[in-house]
Amino acid sequence: MDNEASASEESERKEAFRAWFVRSSNGSQLTANNYTTRLSNYDPANFCFAGTKRSFSDVPILSVHTSLFSISDANVIQTMRNEIKSSSNYLIKGSDGWRDDHSNLFSALKAYAEFLDRNSQTGVSMLNGEGDSPRNVIYFGAPGTGKSYRLNQVLQENFTGRYERVTFYADYLHSQFVGSYKPVTVSRKDANGTILRQVEYQFRPGPFTRVLIHALNDPSNPHALVIEELNRSEAASVFGDVFQLLDRNDGGQSEYAITISEDLREYLRQTALNDPHSAENAEAKDFNPNLLTDKGRVVLQSLTGIGDCSRIVIPSNMYILATMNSADQGVFSLDTAFKRRWDFEYVGINDGVNAVDRKTGEPVIKDRDWGARYRKTINDNLLKTGIPEDKQMGPFFLGNNGIAFGSQAFDKAMKNKVIMYLFEDAAKYHLTEIFDISSIKQAIGPDTFTEEGKDLSLQKLFDAWDTINYGIFQGLERVDKPHDDKKGINTDLGTDQPEEPASTSKKVSGNQDAQDTGE
Repeated sequence: MDNEASASEESERKEAFRAWFVRSSNGSQLTANNYTTRLSNYDPANFCFAGTKRSFSDVPILSVHTSLFSISDANVIQTMRNEIKSSSNYLIKGSDGWRDDHSNLFSALKAYAEFLDRNSQTGVSMLNGEGDSPRNVIYFGAPGTGKSYRLNQVLQENFTGRYERVTFYADYLHSQFVGSYKPVTVSRKDANGTILRQVEYQFRPGPFTRVLIHALNDPSNPHALVIEELNRSEAASVFGDVFQLLDRNDGGQSEYAITISEDLREYLRQTALNDPHSAENAEAKDFNPNLLTDKGRVVLQSLTGIGDCSRIVIPSNMYILATMNSADQGVFSLDTAFKRRWDFEYVGINDGVNAVDRKTGEPVIKDRDWGARYRKTINDNLLKTGIPEDKQMGPFFLGNNGIAFGSQAFDKAMKNKVIMYLFEDAAKYHLTEIFDISSIKQAIGPDTFTEEGKDLSLQKLFDAWDTINYGIFQGLERVDKPHDDKKGINTDLGTDQPEEPASTSKKVSGNQDAQDTGE
C-alpha cells in the first residue's frame, strides 16, 4: 500500500501509539499492550464475520496482510473500522477455534485512527470553541523533532500577543512560578520635594499569576502559559498547590478552587484600571497590566463564588502548553498524578521533515537529504543497536534549519551537534556500530588506531568528516560537495538539490523507497 512505512518507522509508530494511549487516553498498560498486539499482528485470515463466516480476507479494505502500524493514513484505518461496524459481529481464530474478539480489534482501530489524526496536525488550530479542547498539553518526543516549532505554530494560530513563555530548570522554584515578595527600588519625594530612592519589598507575580490575571481580565480571548523543558525541574514542586487547578471540568475551567496565600490575595485585591484594552488607559502612567481589573475581579468571583480574592481557579480561556524531552540527561521524572492532568501530543522522529513555512510556503528544513535520508540511516543504526527512540535525532537537530550541506555552518553543526552527541551520549557504548572505523582509518591514516576503534576520538571523527563527510557513518558514503566556479562552495542550496546525492555508490540502509519520499 502507498501508506506503508519502513520497519523502523513502523516500530517507532507502534511504541508511540502505546505511550500515547496510556498517557493521553488514561488507558491501562494492559489495554495498550492488547491493542498494540491486535494491530501489530493483524492477519485478515484470522478474522471472520459471525453471521456469514465470511473471512476478512474477502473484503478488499480488510484484506491487507501487514502490521497496521505500517499504515499512517487515519482515513484508511477509519474505513477499516467502518467496514467492520457496518457488517455484523466478528470472530477471531484461536487455538480452540473461532471465538468472540470482544471488540478488541474494533476498539484498537478506533484508538489508532485517533492517534494518527491527532499526530498529523503539525500546527493547526487547537481551539474549536468546545469545552473538550485540551487545556493542558505537553508536546513530547526525541531531540530535534520540532516540538518547539509545532508549539510556535499553535501560538501563532491561536494566541498571538496573548501568551508568556518560561523555561524550567533544576533550581526553578514555586515562588518564581507563582510570585513572591522581592526588593524593589522606588522613588519618593520628601517634605522638601527632594526625590529619594529607597528599597521596598513588594509582591511580584510570576508567569503563572500574570497569565491568570490576563485571562481573567480578558475572558473573551484565549491566553496561554508556555513552559519549555517542563521536566528539567521538579514540576510538581514548582506548581505546588496550583497543581490542584490542573483538573479541568467539561467547560475547561478548574474543577476545584484553591485557597491562596495572604500575599497573593492582597496582590489580587489591588485595583487596576477598568479597561486594560482602552488606548487611553493603556497609556496612563499608573496603568499596570498585571493587576486585576474590576471586570477581572467579577469574572473571578463568578468562578469561585467568593468576592474577596481568597480563592482562585484557572478559567477556561487559559491554556498551559509545555514541551519535554525525556532523552536529555539530568531531567526529572513526572509522577503519575501529575501526568494524568495533561494531554500528551507526541511529535514523531520524522514529523518535521515536511514542515512548511506558513509565510513563504518554503520547506522549513532546507537540507532535504539530511532531513529525509542520511539522518534516518543513522537513526536506523541506533535502533538496531537497541538504543531507544528518545535518543534518536529529529530533522531539527542541527539547530539552524536554513543551513545546507556544503556550507561551513553545516559542517560545524554536524561536528558540534550530531557527531559530538553520538560520541558522548547516544552511541557512547556502540561507536563501532554507528561509525565506519575502516573508512575513518583510510581517510585520516591507517596508523591512527592501535586497535579497531579503540582510540577513536572526537578529533579523529572531526578530521574524518572534513575528508569523507557522511562516509564516517555505517551504511553511508562520502558525498561530493556542490561547487560554484566563481564563488567556490555553494552555501545556498535550499531545496534545489538533486533527488539523489552525488557519489553514493553504497545504498543507505533501511527502506530506500520510503526515504526517497521524504517520509
